[in-house]
Amino acid sequence: MICNFYLLYYNNLLLELNDNDEYLVISDQEKWMDIDRDFFKNFIYERSKHSLDIKLILESSEHAKYYQGKEKQYNEKVKVLPNKVNFNINLIILPHKVIYVQIVDPISAIVIENPNVVAMNRSLFYLIWKLLL
Repeated sequence: MICNFYLLYYNNLLLELNDNDEYLVISDQEKWMDIDRDFFKNFIYERSKHSLDIKLILESSEHAKYYQGKEKQYNEKVKVLPNKVNFNINLIILPHKVIYVQIVDPISAIVIENPNVVAMNRSLFYLIWKLLL
């Protein structure tokens, strides 16, 4: 079970964002959900109620394909990476910060609030995004 601090941090992320803000993710969503399935299922639902520009690049899995089929329901766009990509980090790129969450034990996070780091990660995200079908 993930530490309550991390769960609280995820909830607070949504409070920091404004309408139309980007919420970009690169992750193995299945591993991420396995941390606390009930919490993150609810988080995805709550996130979908905000007017955010949500884009996810997910490691290939049945789970990722399921969420790709639910894009409208969850107000997100999903692209799936080719097989044989293995992530243990959930990368979240927001307008003013980048968050790296290790999604395997020990669960930990690094938050970087540097505009140059945000811009570089955002550019890399969109480079990958454009390459995926």
